[in-house]
Amino acid sequence: MESEEFKEQFAAAKEYLKSLAVGYVKINNPLVLYVFEPYCAMEFETAEWNTFETH
Repeated sequence: MESEEFKEQFAAAKEYLKSLAVGYVKINNPLVLYVFEPYCAMEFETAEWNTFETH
């Protein structure tokens, strides 16, 4: 946080995040949720962050 360049980039990122909207889908059925999560990851191309590997 001491670098001026970092502070500028951090502030820009914060402003960008503030401009985003959030939505959610409530899914009560565990089986539907199990299928819906990877479907969304593929549809929205977020597999980089959502691997769904078992632990």
